[in-house]
Amino acid sequence: MIYIPTSEIKQPQLHADTLGFTFVWKGHFLRGIYPQSEALAKSYFETGFLNEVVSRGYFPKTWISEYENEQFCMIVEHDLIQPILFATEWNSAMLKDAALMVIDLAEIGWKYGYNMVDCHKLNVLFSYNKPLYVDLGSFVLKENGSTGWRPYKGYLESYVYILDMWTNGCGQIAKRMMSPGVYLRTEDYMSWKQPIYRRLPGLKAHRIKIRRNINRLAIMADGKRNGVKGFAKRVVDIFKPAISQHFSKLQRYISRCKVIYAPISKGKVADVRMISDYSSITCINITSLRIINTLLQNGIKRVISLNEDDSVSNTEYRELKNITSVSYHLLNGGVLVRDNYPEMRLQSEVVLAYCTDGGHGEFFLHNSIVYLEQCMAYSTTGTMYVLLPYSNQGMLDLLREKWKLERLSDDGKLIEVKSLA
Repeated sequence: MIYIPTSEIKQPQLHADTLGFTFVWKGHFLRGIYPQSEALAKSYFETGFLNEVVSRGYFPKTWISEYENEQFCMIVEHDLIQPILFATEWNSAMLKDAALMVIDLAEIGWKYGYNMVDCHKLNVLFSYNKPLYVDLGSFVLKENGSTGWRPYKGYLESYVYILDMWTNGCGQIAKRMMSPGVYLRTEDYMSWKQPIYRRLPGLKAHRIKIRRNINRLAIMADGKRNGVKGFAKRVVDIFKPAISQHFSKLQRYISRCKVIYAPISKGKVADVRMISDYSSITCINITSLRIINTLLQNGIKRVISLNEDDSVSNTEYRELKNITSVSYHLLNGGVLVRDNYPEMRLQSEVVLAYCTDGGHGEFFLHNSIVYLEQCMAYSTTGTMYVLLPYSNQGMLDLLREKWKLERLSDDGKLIEVKSLA
């Protein structure tokens, strides 16, 4: 056994997990298990639950390690996932896949005798285009006589309601709902979804009670059309105010949410083969899949693509299986910061950034330079390649004041900028 000194373990500041807590030690991602949770932790391995969820690609590879510390009865090790993407950096296609994965995972847990205590978005990470659930402490033994999925309400408010709004034209609001600790409350979602909630003010004062009763009706309505269940089904069919708690019904509801993808560009694109002499690159607002494919085909091992357009990010995520897709607006903030800022988590040797050309005034040029400064922060070498829609002399002059500049293409659309220091 290998002993880990307590002084080298970063203790959690705020922690509610009764199973244990995770920490990184010498490049290993570890989870210490509290003595009182030893039997539960061992059951994950002995019942075959962990083996199935890992083999199905829903959980990182996990094993009992050779490490020890006096705080824990055992320490398990997980495969390290890098880079870490938080929910604020997902696109709508990622949210949909995460929602479906959590339901599949819950069904598997139910089969092995586990319920869940939570399932929020912070418990899901992405490895390339694959969502992985990372919180082992979410699974607890089912109580005798338990018939309900404990995090049902939290699941709706963390995934389903937000996805429904996002795929029905409310992307900006939905994206804000992806912030940490933010949930789209059932009452607010119902007010958006169902006109009857808005048109009958008297319902507002009793909306919590109404929501609870309607949800009960939705669950009862899964029975045959007879007696009370038949009446419940008729009510739910007419008003459709709730989503069934049953896993299969939830899956069908989520699957019907229509994610928007951008059309793949077929026009002429910039030749970027000359900048393929690196092992990693962060692309920012590159809307052409052909450009990113060119980089991959020319030996770039690690490609991270940040895109402000959700539909473009969805297309990258769906079509390119070996890149990390990220969706957020660089200048608008709203990105979750934990141990590292996003420009530290998502940085590469060099950056390839598209600079929009929306005008020629001083204000536009100033904003473009601020945007490119943000982009440069993702480069570890102080080197960035900029794609300009067309050669803009005012922009080139400002870039030359700030960075060392070199044109790489005859038309001036691809330039290299380097830090002056």
